Amino acid sequence: MAAGTAERIFLIDAHSLIFQVFHAIRDRMTSPSGLPTNAVFGFVRDLLYLRQRKPDYLVCAFDRSEKTFREEVFPAYKANREPPPSDLTVQIPLICQAVEALNIPNVSLAGYEADDVIATLATAAAERGMEVLLCTSDKDCRQLLSDKVRMYNLRKRQEFGPAELLADWGVKPEQVIDLQTLVGDSVDNVPGIEGIGYKTGAKLLQEFGTLDNLLANVAKVPGKKKDNILAGKDRLPLTRNLVRLVTNYRSRSTGKAGNCASRTTNCS
Repeated sequence: MAAGTAERIFLIDAHSLIFQVFHAIRDRMTSPSGLPTNAVFGFVRDLLYLRQRKPDYLVCAFDRSEKTFREEVFPAYKANREPPPSDLTVQIPLICQAVEALNIPNVSLAGYEADDVIATLATAAAERGMEVLLCTSDKDCRQLLSDKVRMYNLRKRQEFGPAELLADWGVKPEQVIDLQTLVGDSVDNVPGIEGIGYKTGAKLLQEFGTLDNLLANVAKVPGKKKDNILAGKDRLPLTRNLVRLVTNYRSRSTGKAGNCASRTTNCS
């Protein structure tokens, strides 16, 4: 690392990347025994590419099979999602073996999603002055963006930071949680305000700055939007809790690092 150059860390949302490569590589790829291997091939290929970028740190964050705290407070969370295809699930153990063989830390924590692990590591790394690149397409991670934290699209080889966020959604990183709270997330079955999408939500936040200020001045919102906000405002605290990523898992746990401090083979 050159003198005066910040250390760089890549944080990989493993399951997000696995799904991407599984659907991107549709050619029939199998092992000699007939086991499908397209996701394994694509995932390892991307890991090797990232290693060629010579980061100072490279970490894979995996989801776990246990219920998360979000499901505890809202049992319907992600309840509408279809189970992953069997051709994909049989490849997960092989991917875990590949990550271990490449000596890349595989980090997870019971009760939390990979996004929370990434958020915690990204926050800690940025506080130490590192350059942080989040290898994920998950829009929830947009709330982590800053002058030190950017998202990285492995398919397009493109970085996405605060300027790109403003151009795309019309908000700043510190407004992302409020925007997602207003909009909700149909993919994760998270309720928002009826009739408010990203464009309308961004306009409201551009005018009022924060969700709290919007609610304090909801009488100034014209027409049907005001009625919808008033009708749905009681569920906004729950939605905000669901969409906000945990940036310090210790604040929600006993203070013990658990599996988040070591490699684990439980990445199913």
